Amino acid sequence: HDNNTNGTLTTARDHASHEHAHDHSWQFPQHFKLLWIIQFLGWSNFASFSLYFTSFIASDVYGGNPQTVESATTTTSTFEVGLMMSSRILILNTFFALLSATFIVPVLNKRFGVKCTFFVGELCLNILLASLLFARHSSAFVITIVCLYGVALYIHYNNLFIIVETDMRQLFRSEKRRGRILSIFNVTMLFANVYVSMTAGWIVYFFDNQFVYGISFFAIVALVGDLIVLLIFFSTQKEHMFDGAQRYDVSTMVHHHH
Repeated sequence: HDNNTNGTLTTARDHASHEHAHDHSWQFPQHFKLLWIIQFLGWSNFASFSLYFTSFIASDVYGGNPQTVESATTTTSTFEVGLMMSSRILILNTFFALLSATFIVPVLNKRFGVKCTFFVGELCLNILLASLLFARHSSAFVITIVCLYGVALYIHYNNLFIIVETDMRQLFRSEKRRGRILSIFNVTMLFANVYVSMTAGWIVYFFDNQFVYGISFFAIVALVGDLIVLLIFFSTQKEHMFDGAQRYDVSTMVHHHH
């Protein structure tokens, strides 16, 4: 009886040691690395938008000058009008993001697939902000772009986690590994903000303090980066580019993420 017990304990220890060693030898999946880069580029796009959009509207679109605020005692300065308009546009951006969460993105995910919607949405995210270069003299054009940007932005931070959560359930059984992977993806936001904060000022200065370039520059860089990553994705990880036989339980994933 003692021999059997010792044998069982030895087998259990060997199994535990094997699992422990295997746990430390796990590899971040190749297609997750590509998704990480896309997510990082998307957050750098949003970081530049958050940093300079208000100034872009007030100075580039409305031609306002903050120095005129003090001199405008009886009337609202052009700069202040631009600031108020930028706030209204951002409210519209948020409204369209909320609208897309209920009526637009679920339909796109069902019709074209979660992954396809994500990849196209990332390209649109960058194309929209890059097109602000041509919208500086039309507030209506800017409003249209920013409203559509709200839809693309919702796809950016919603669909990726549906994809990752679903693929993780196929690749890993360990909750510890799933936690690690989500942490790795979440850090893209930190890296993107540091990257943009350290370089955006130089970009605006180089383009004669026109804030639109502080936004569109990072969108163009992200667009080129996404195209390169998608080309690599298609060449090396094509099987992970489209929804497979598994069905994405979108409502469950969204609830779990939030």
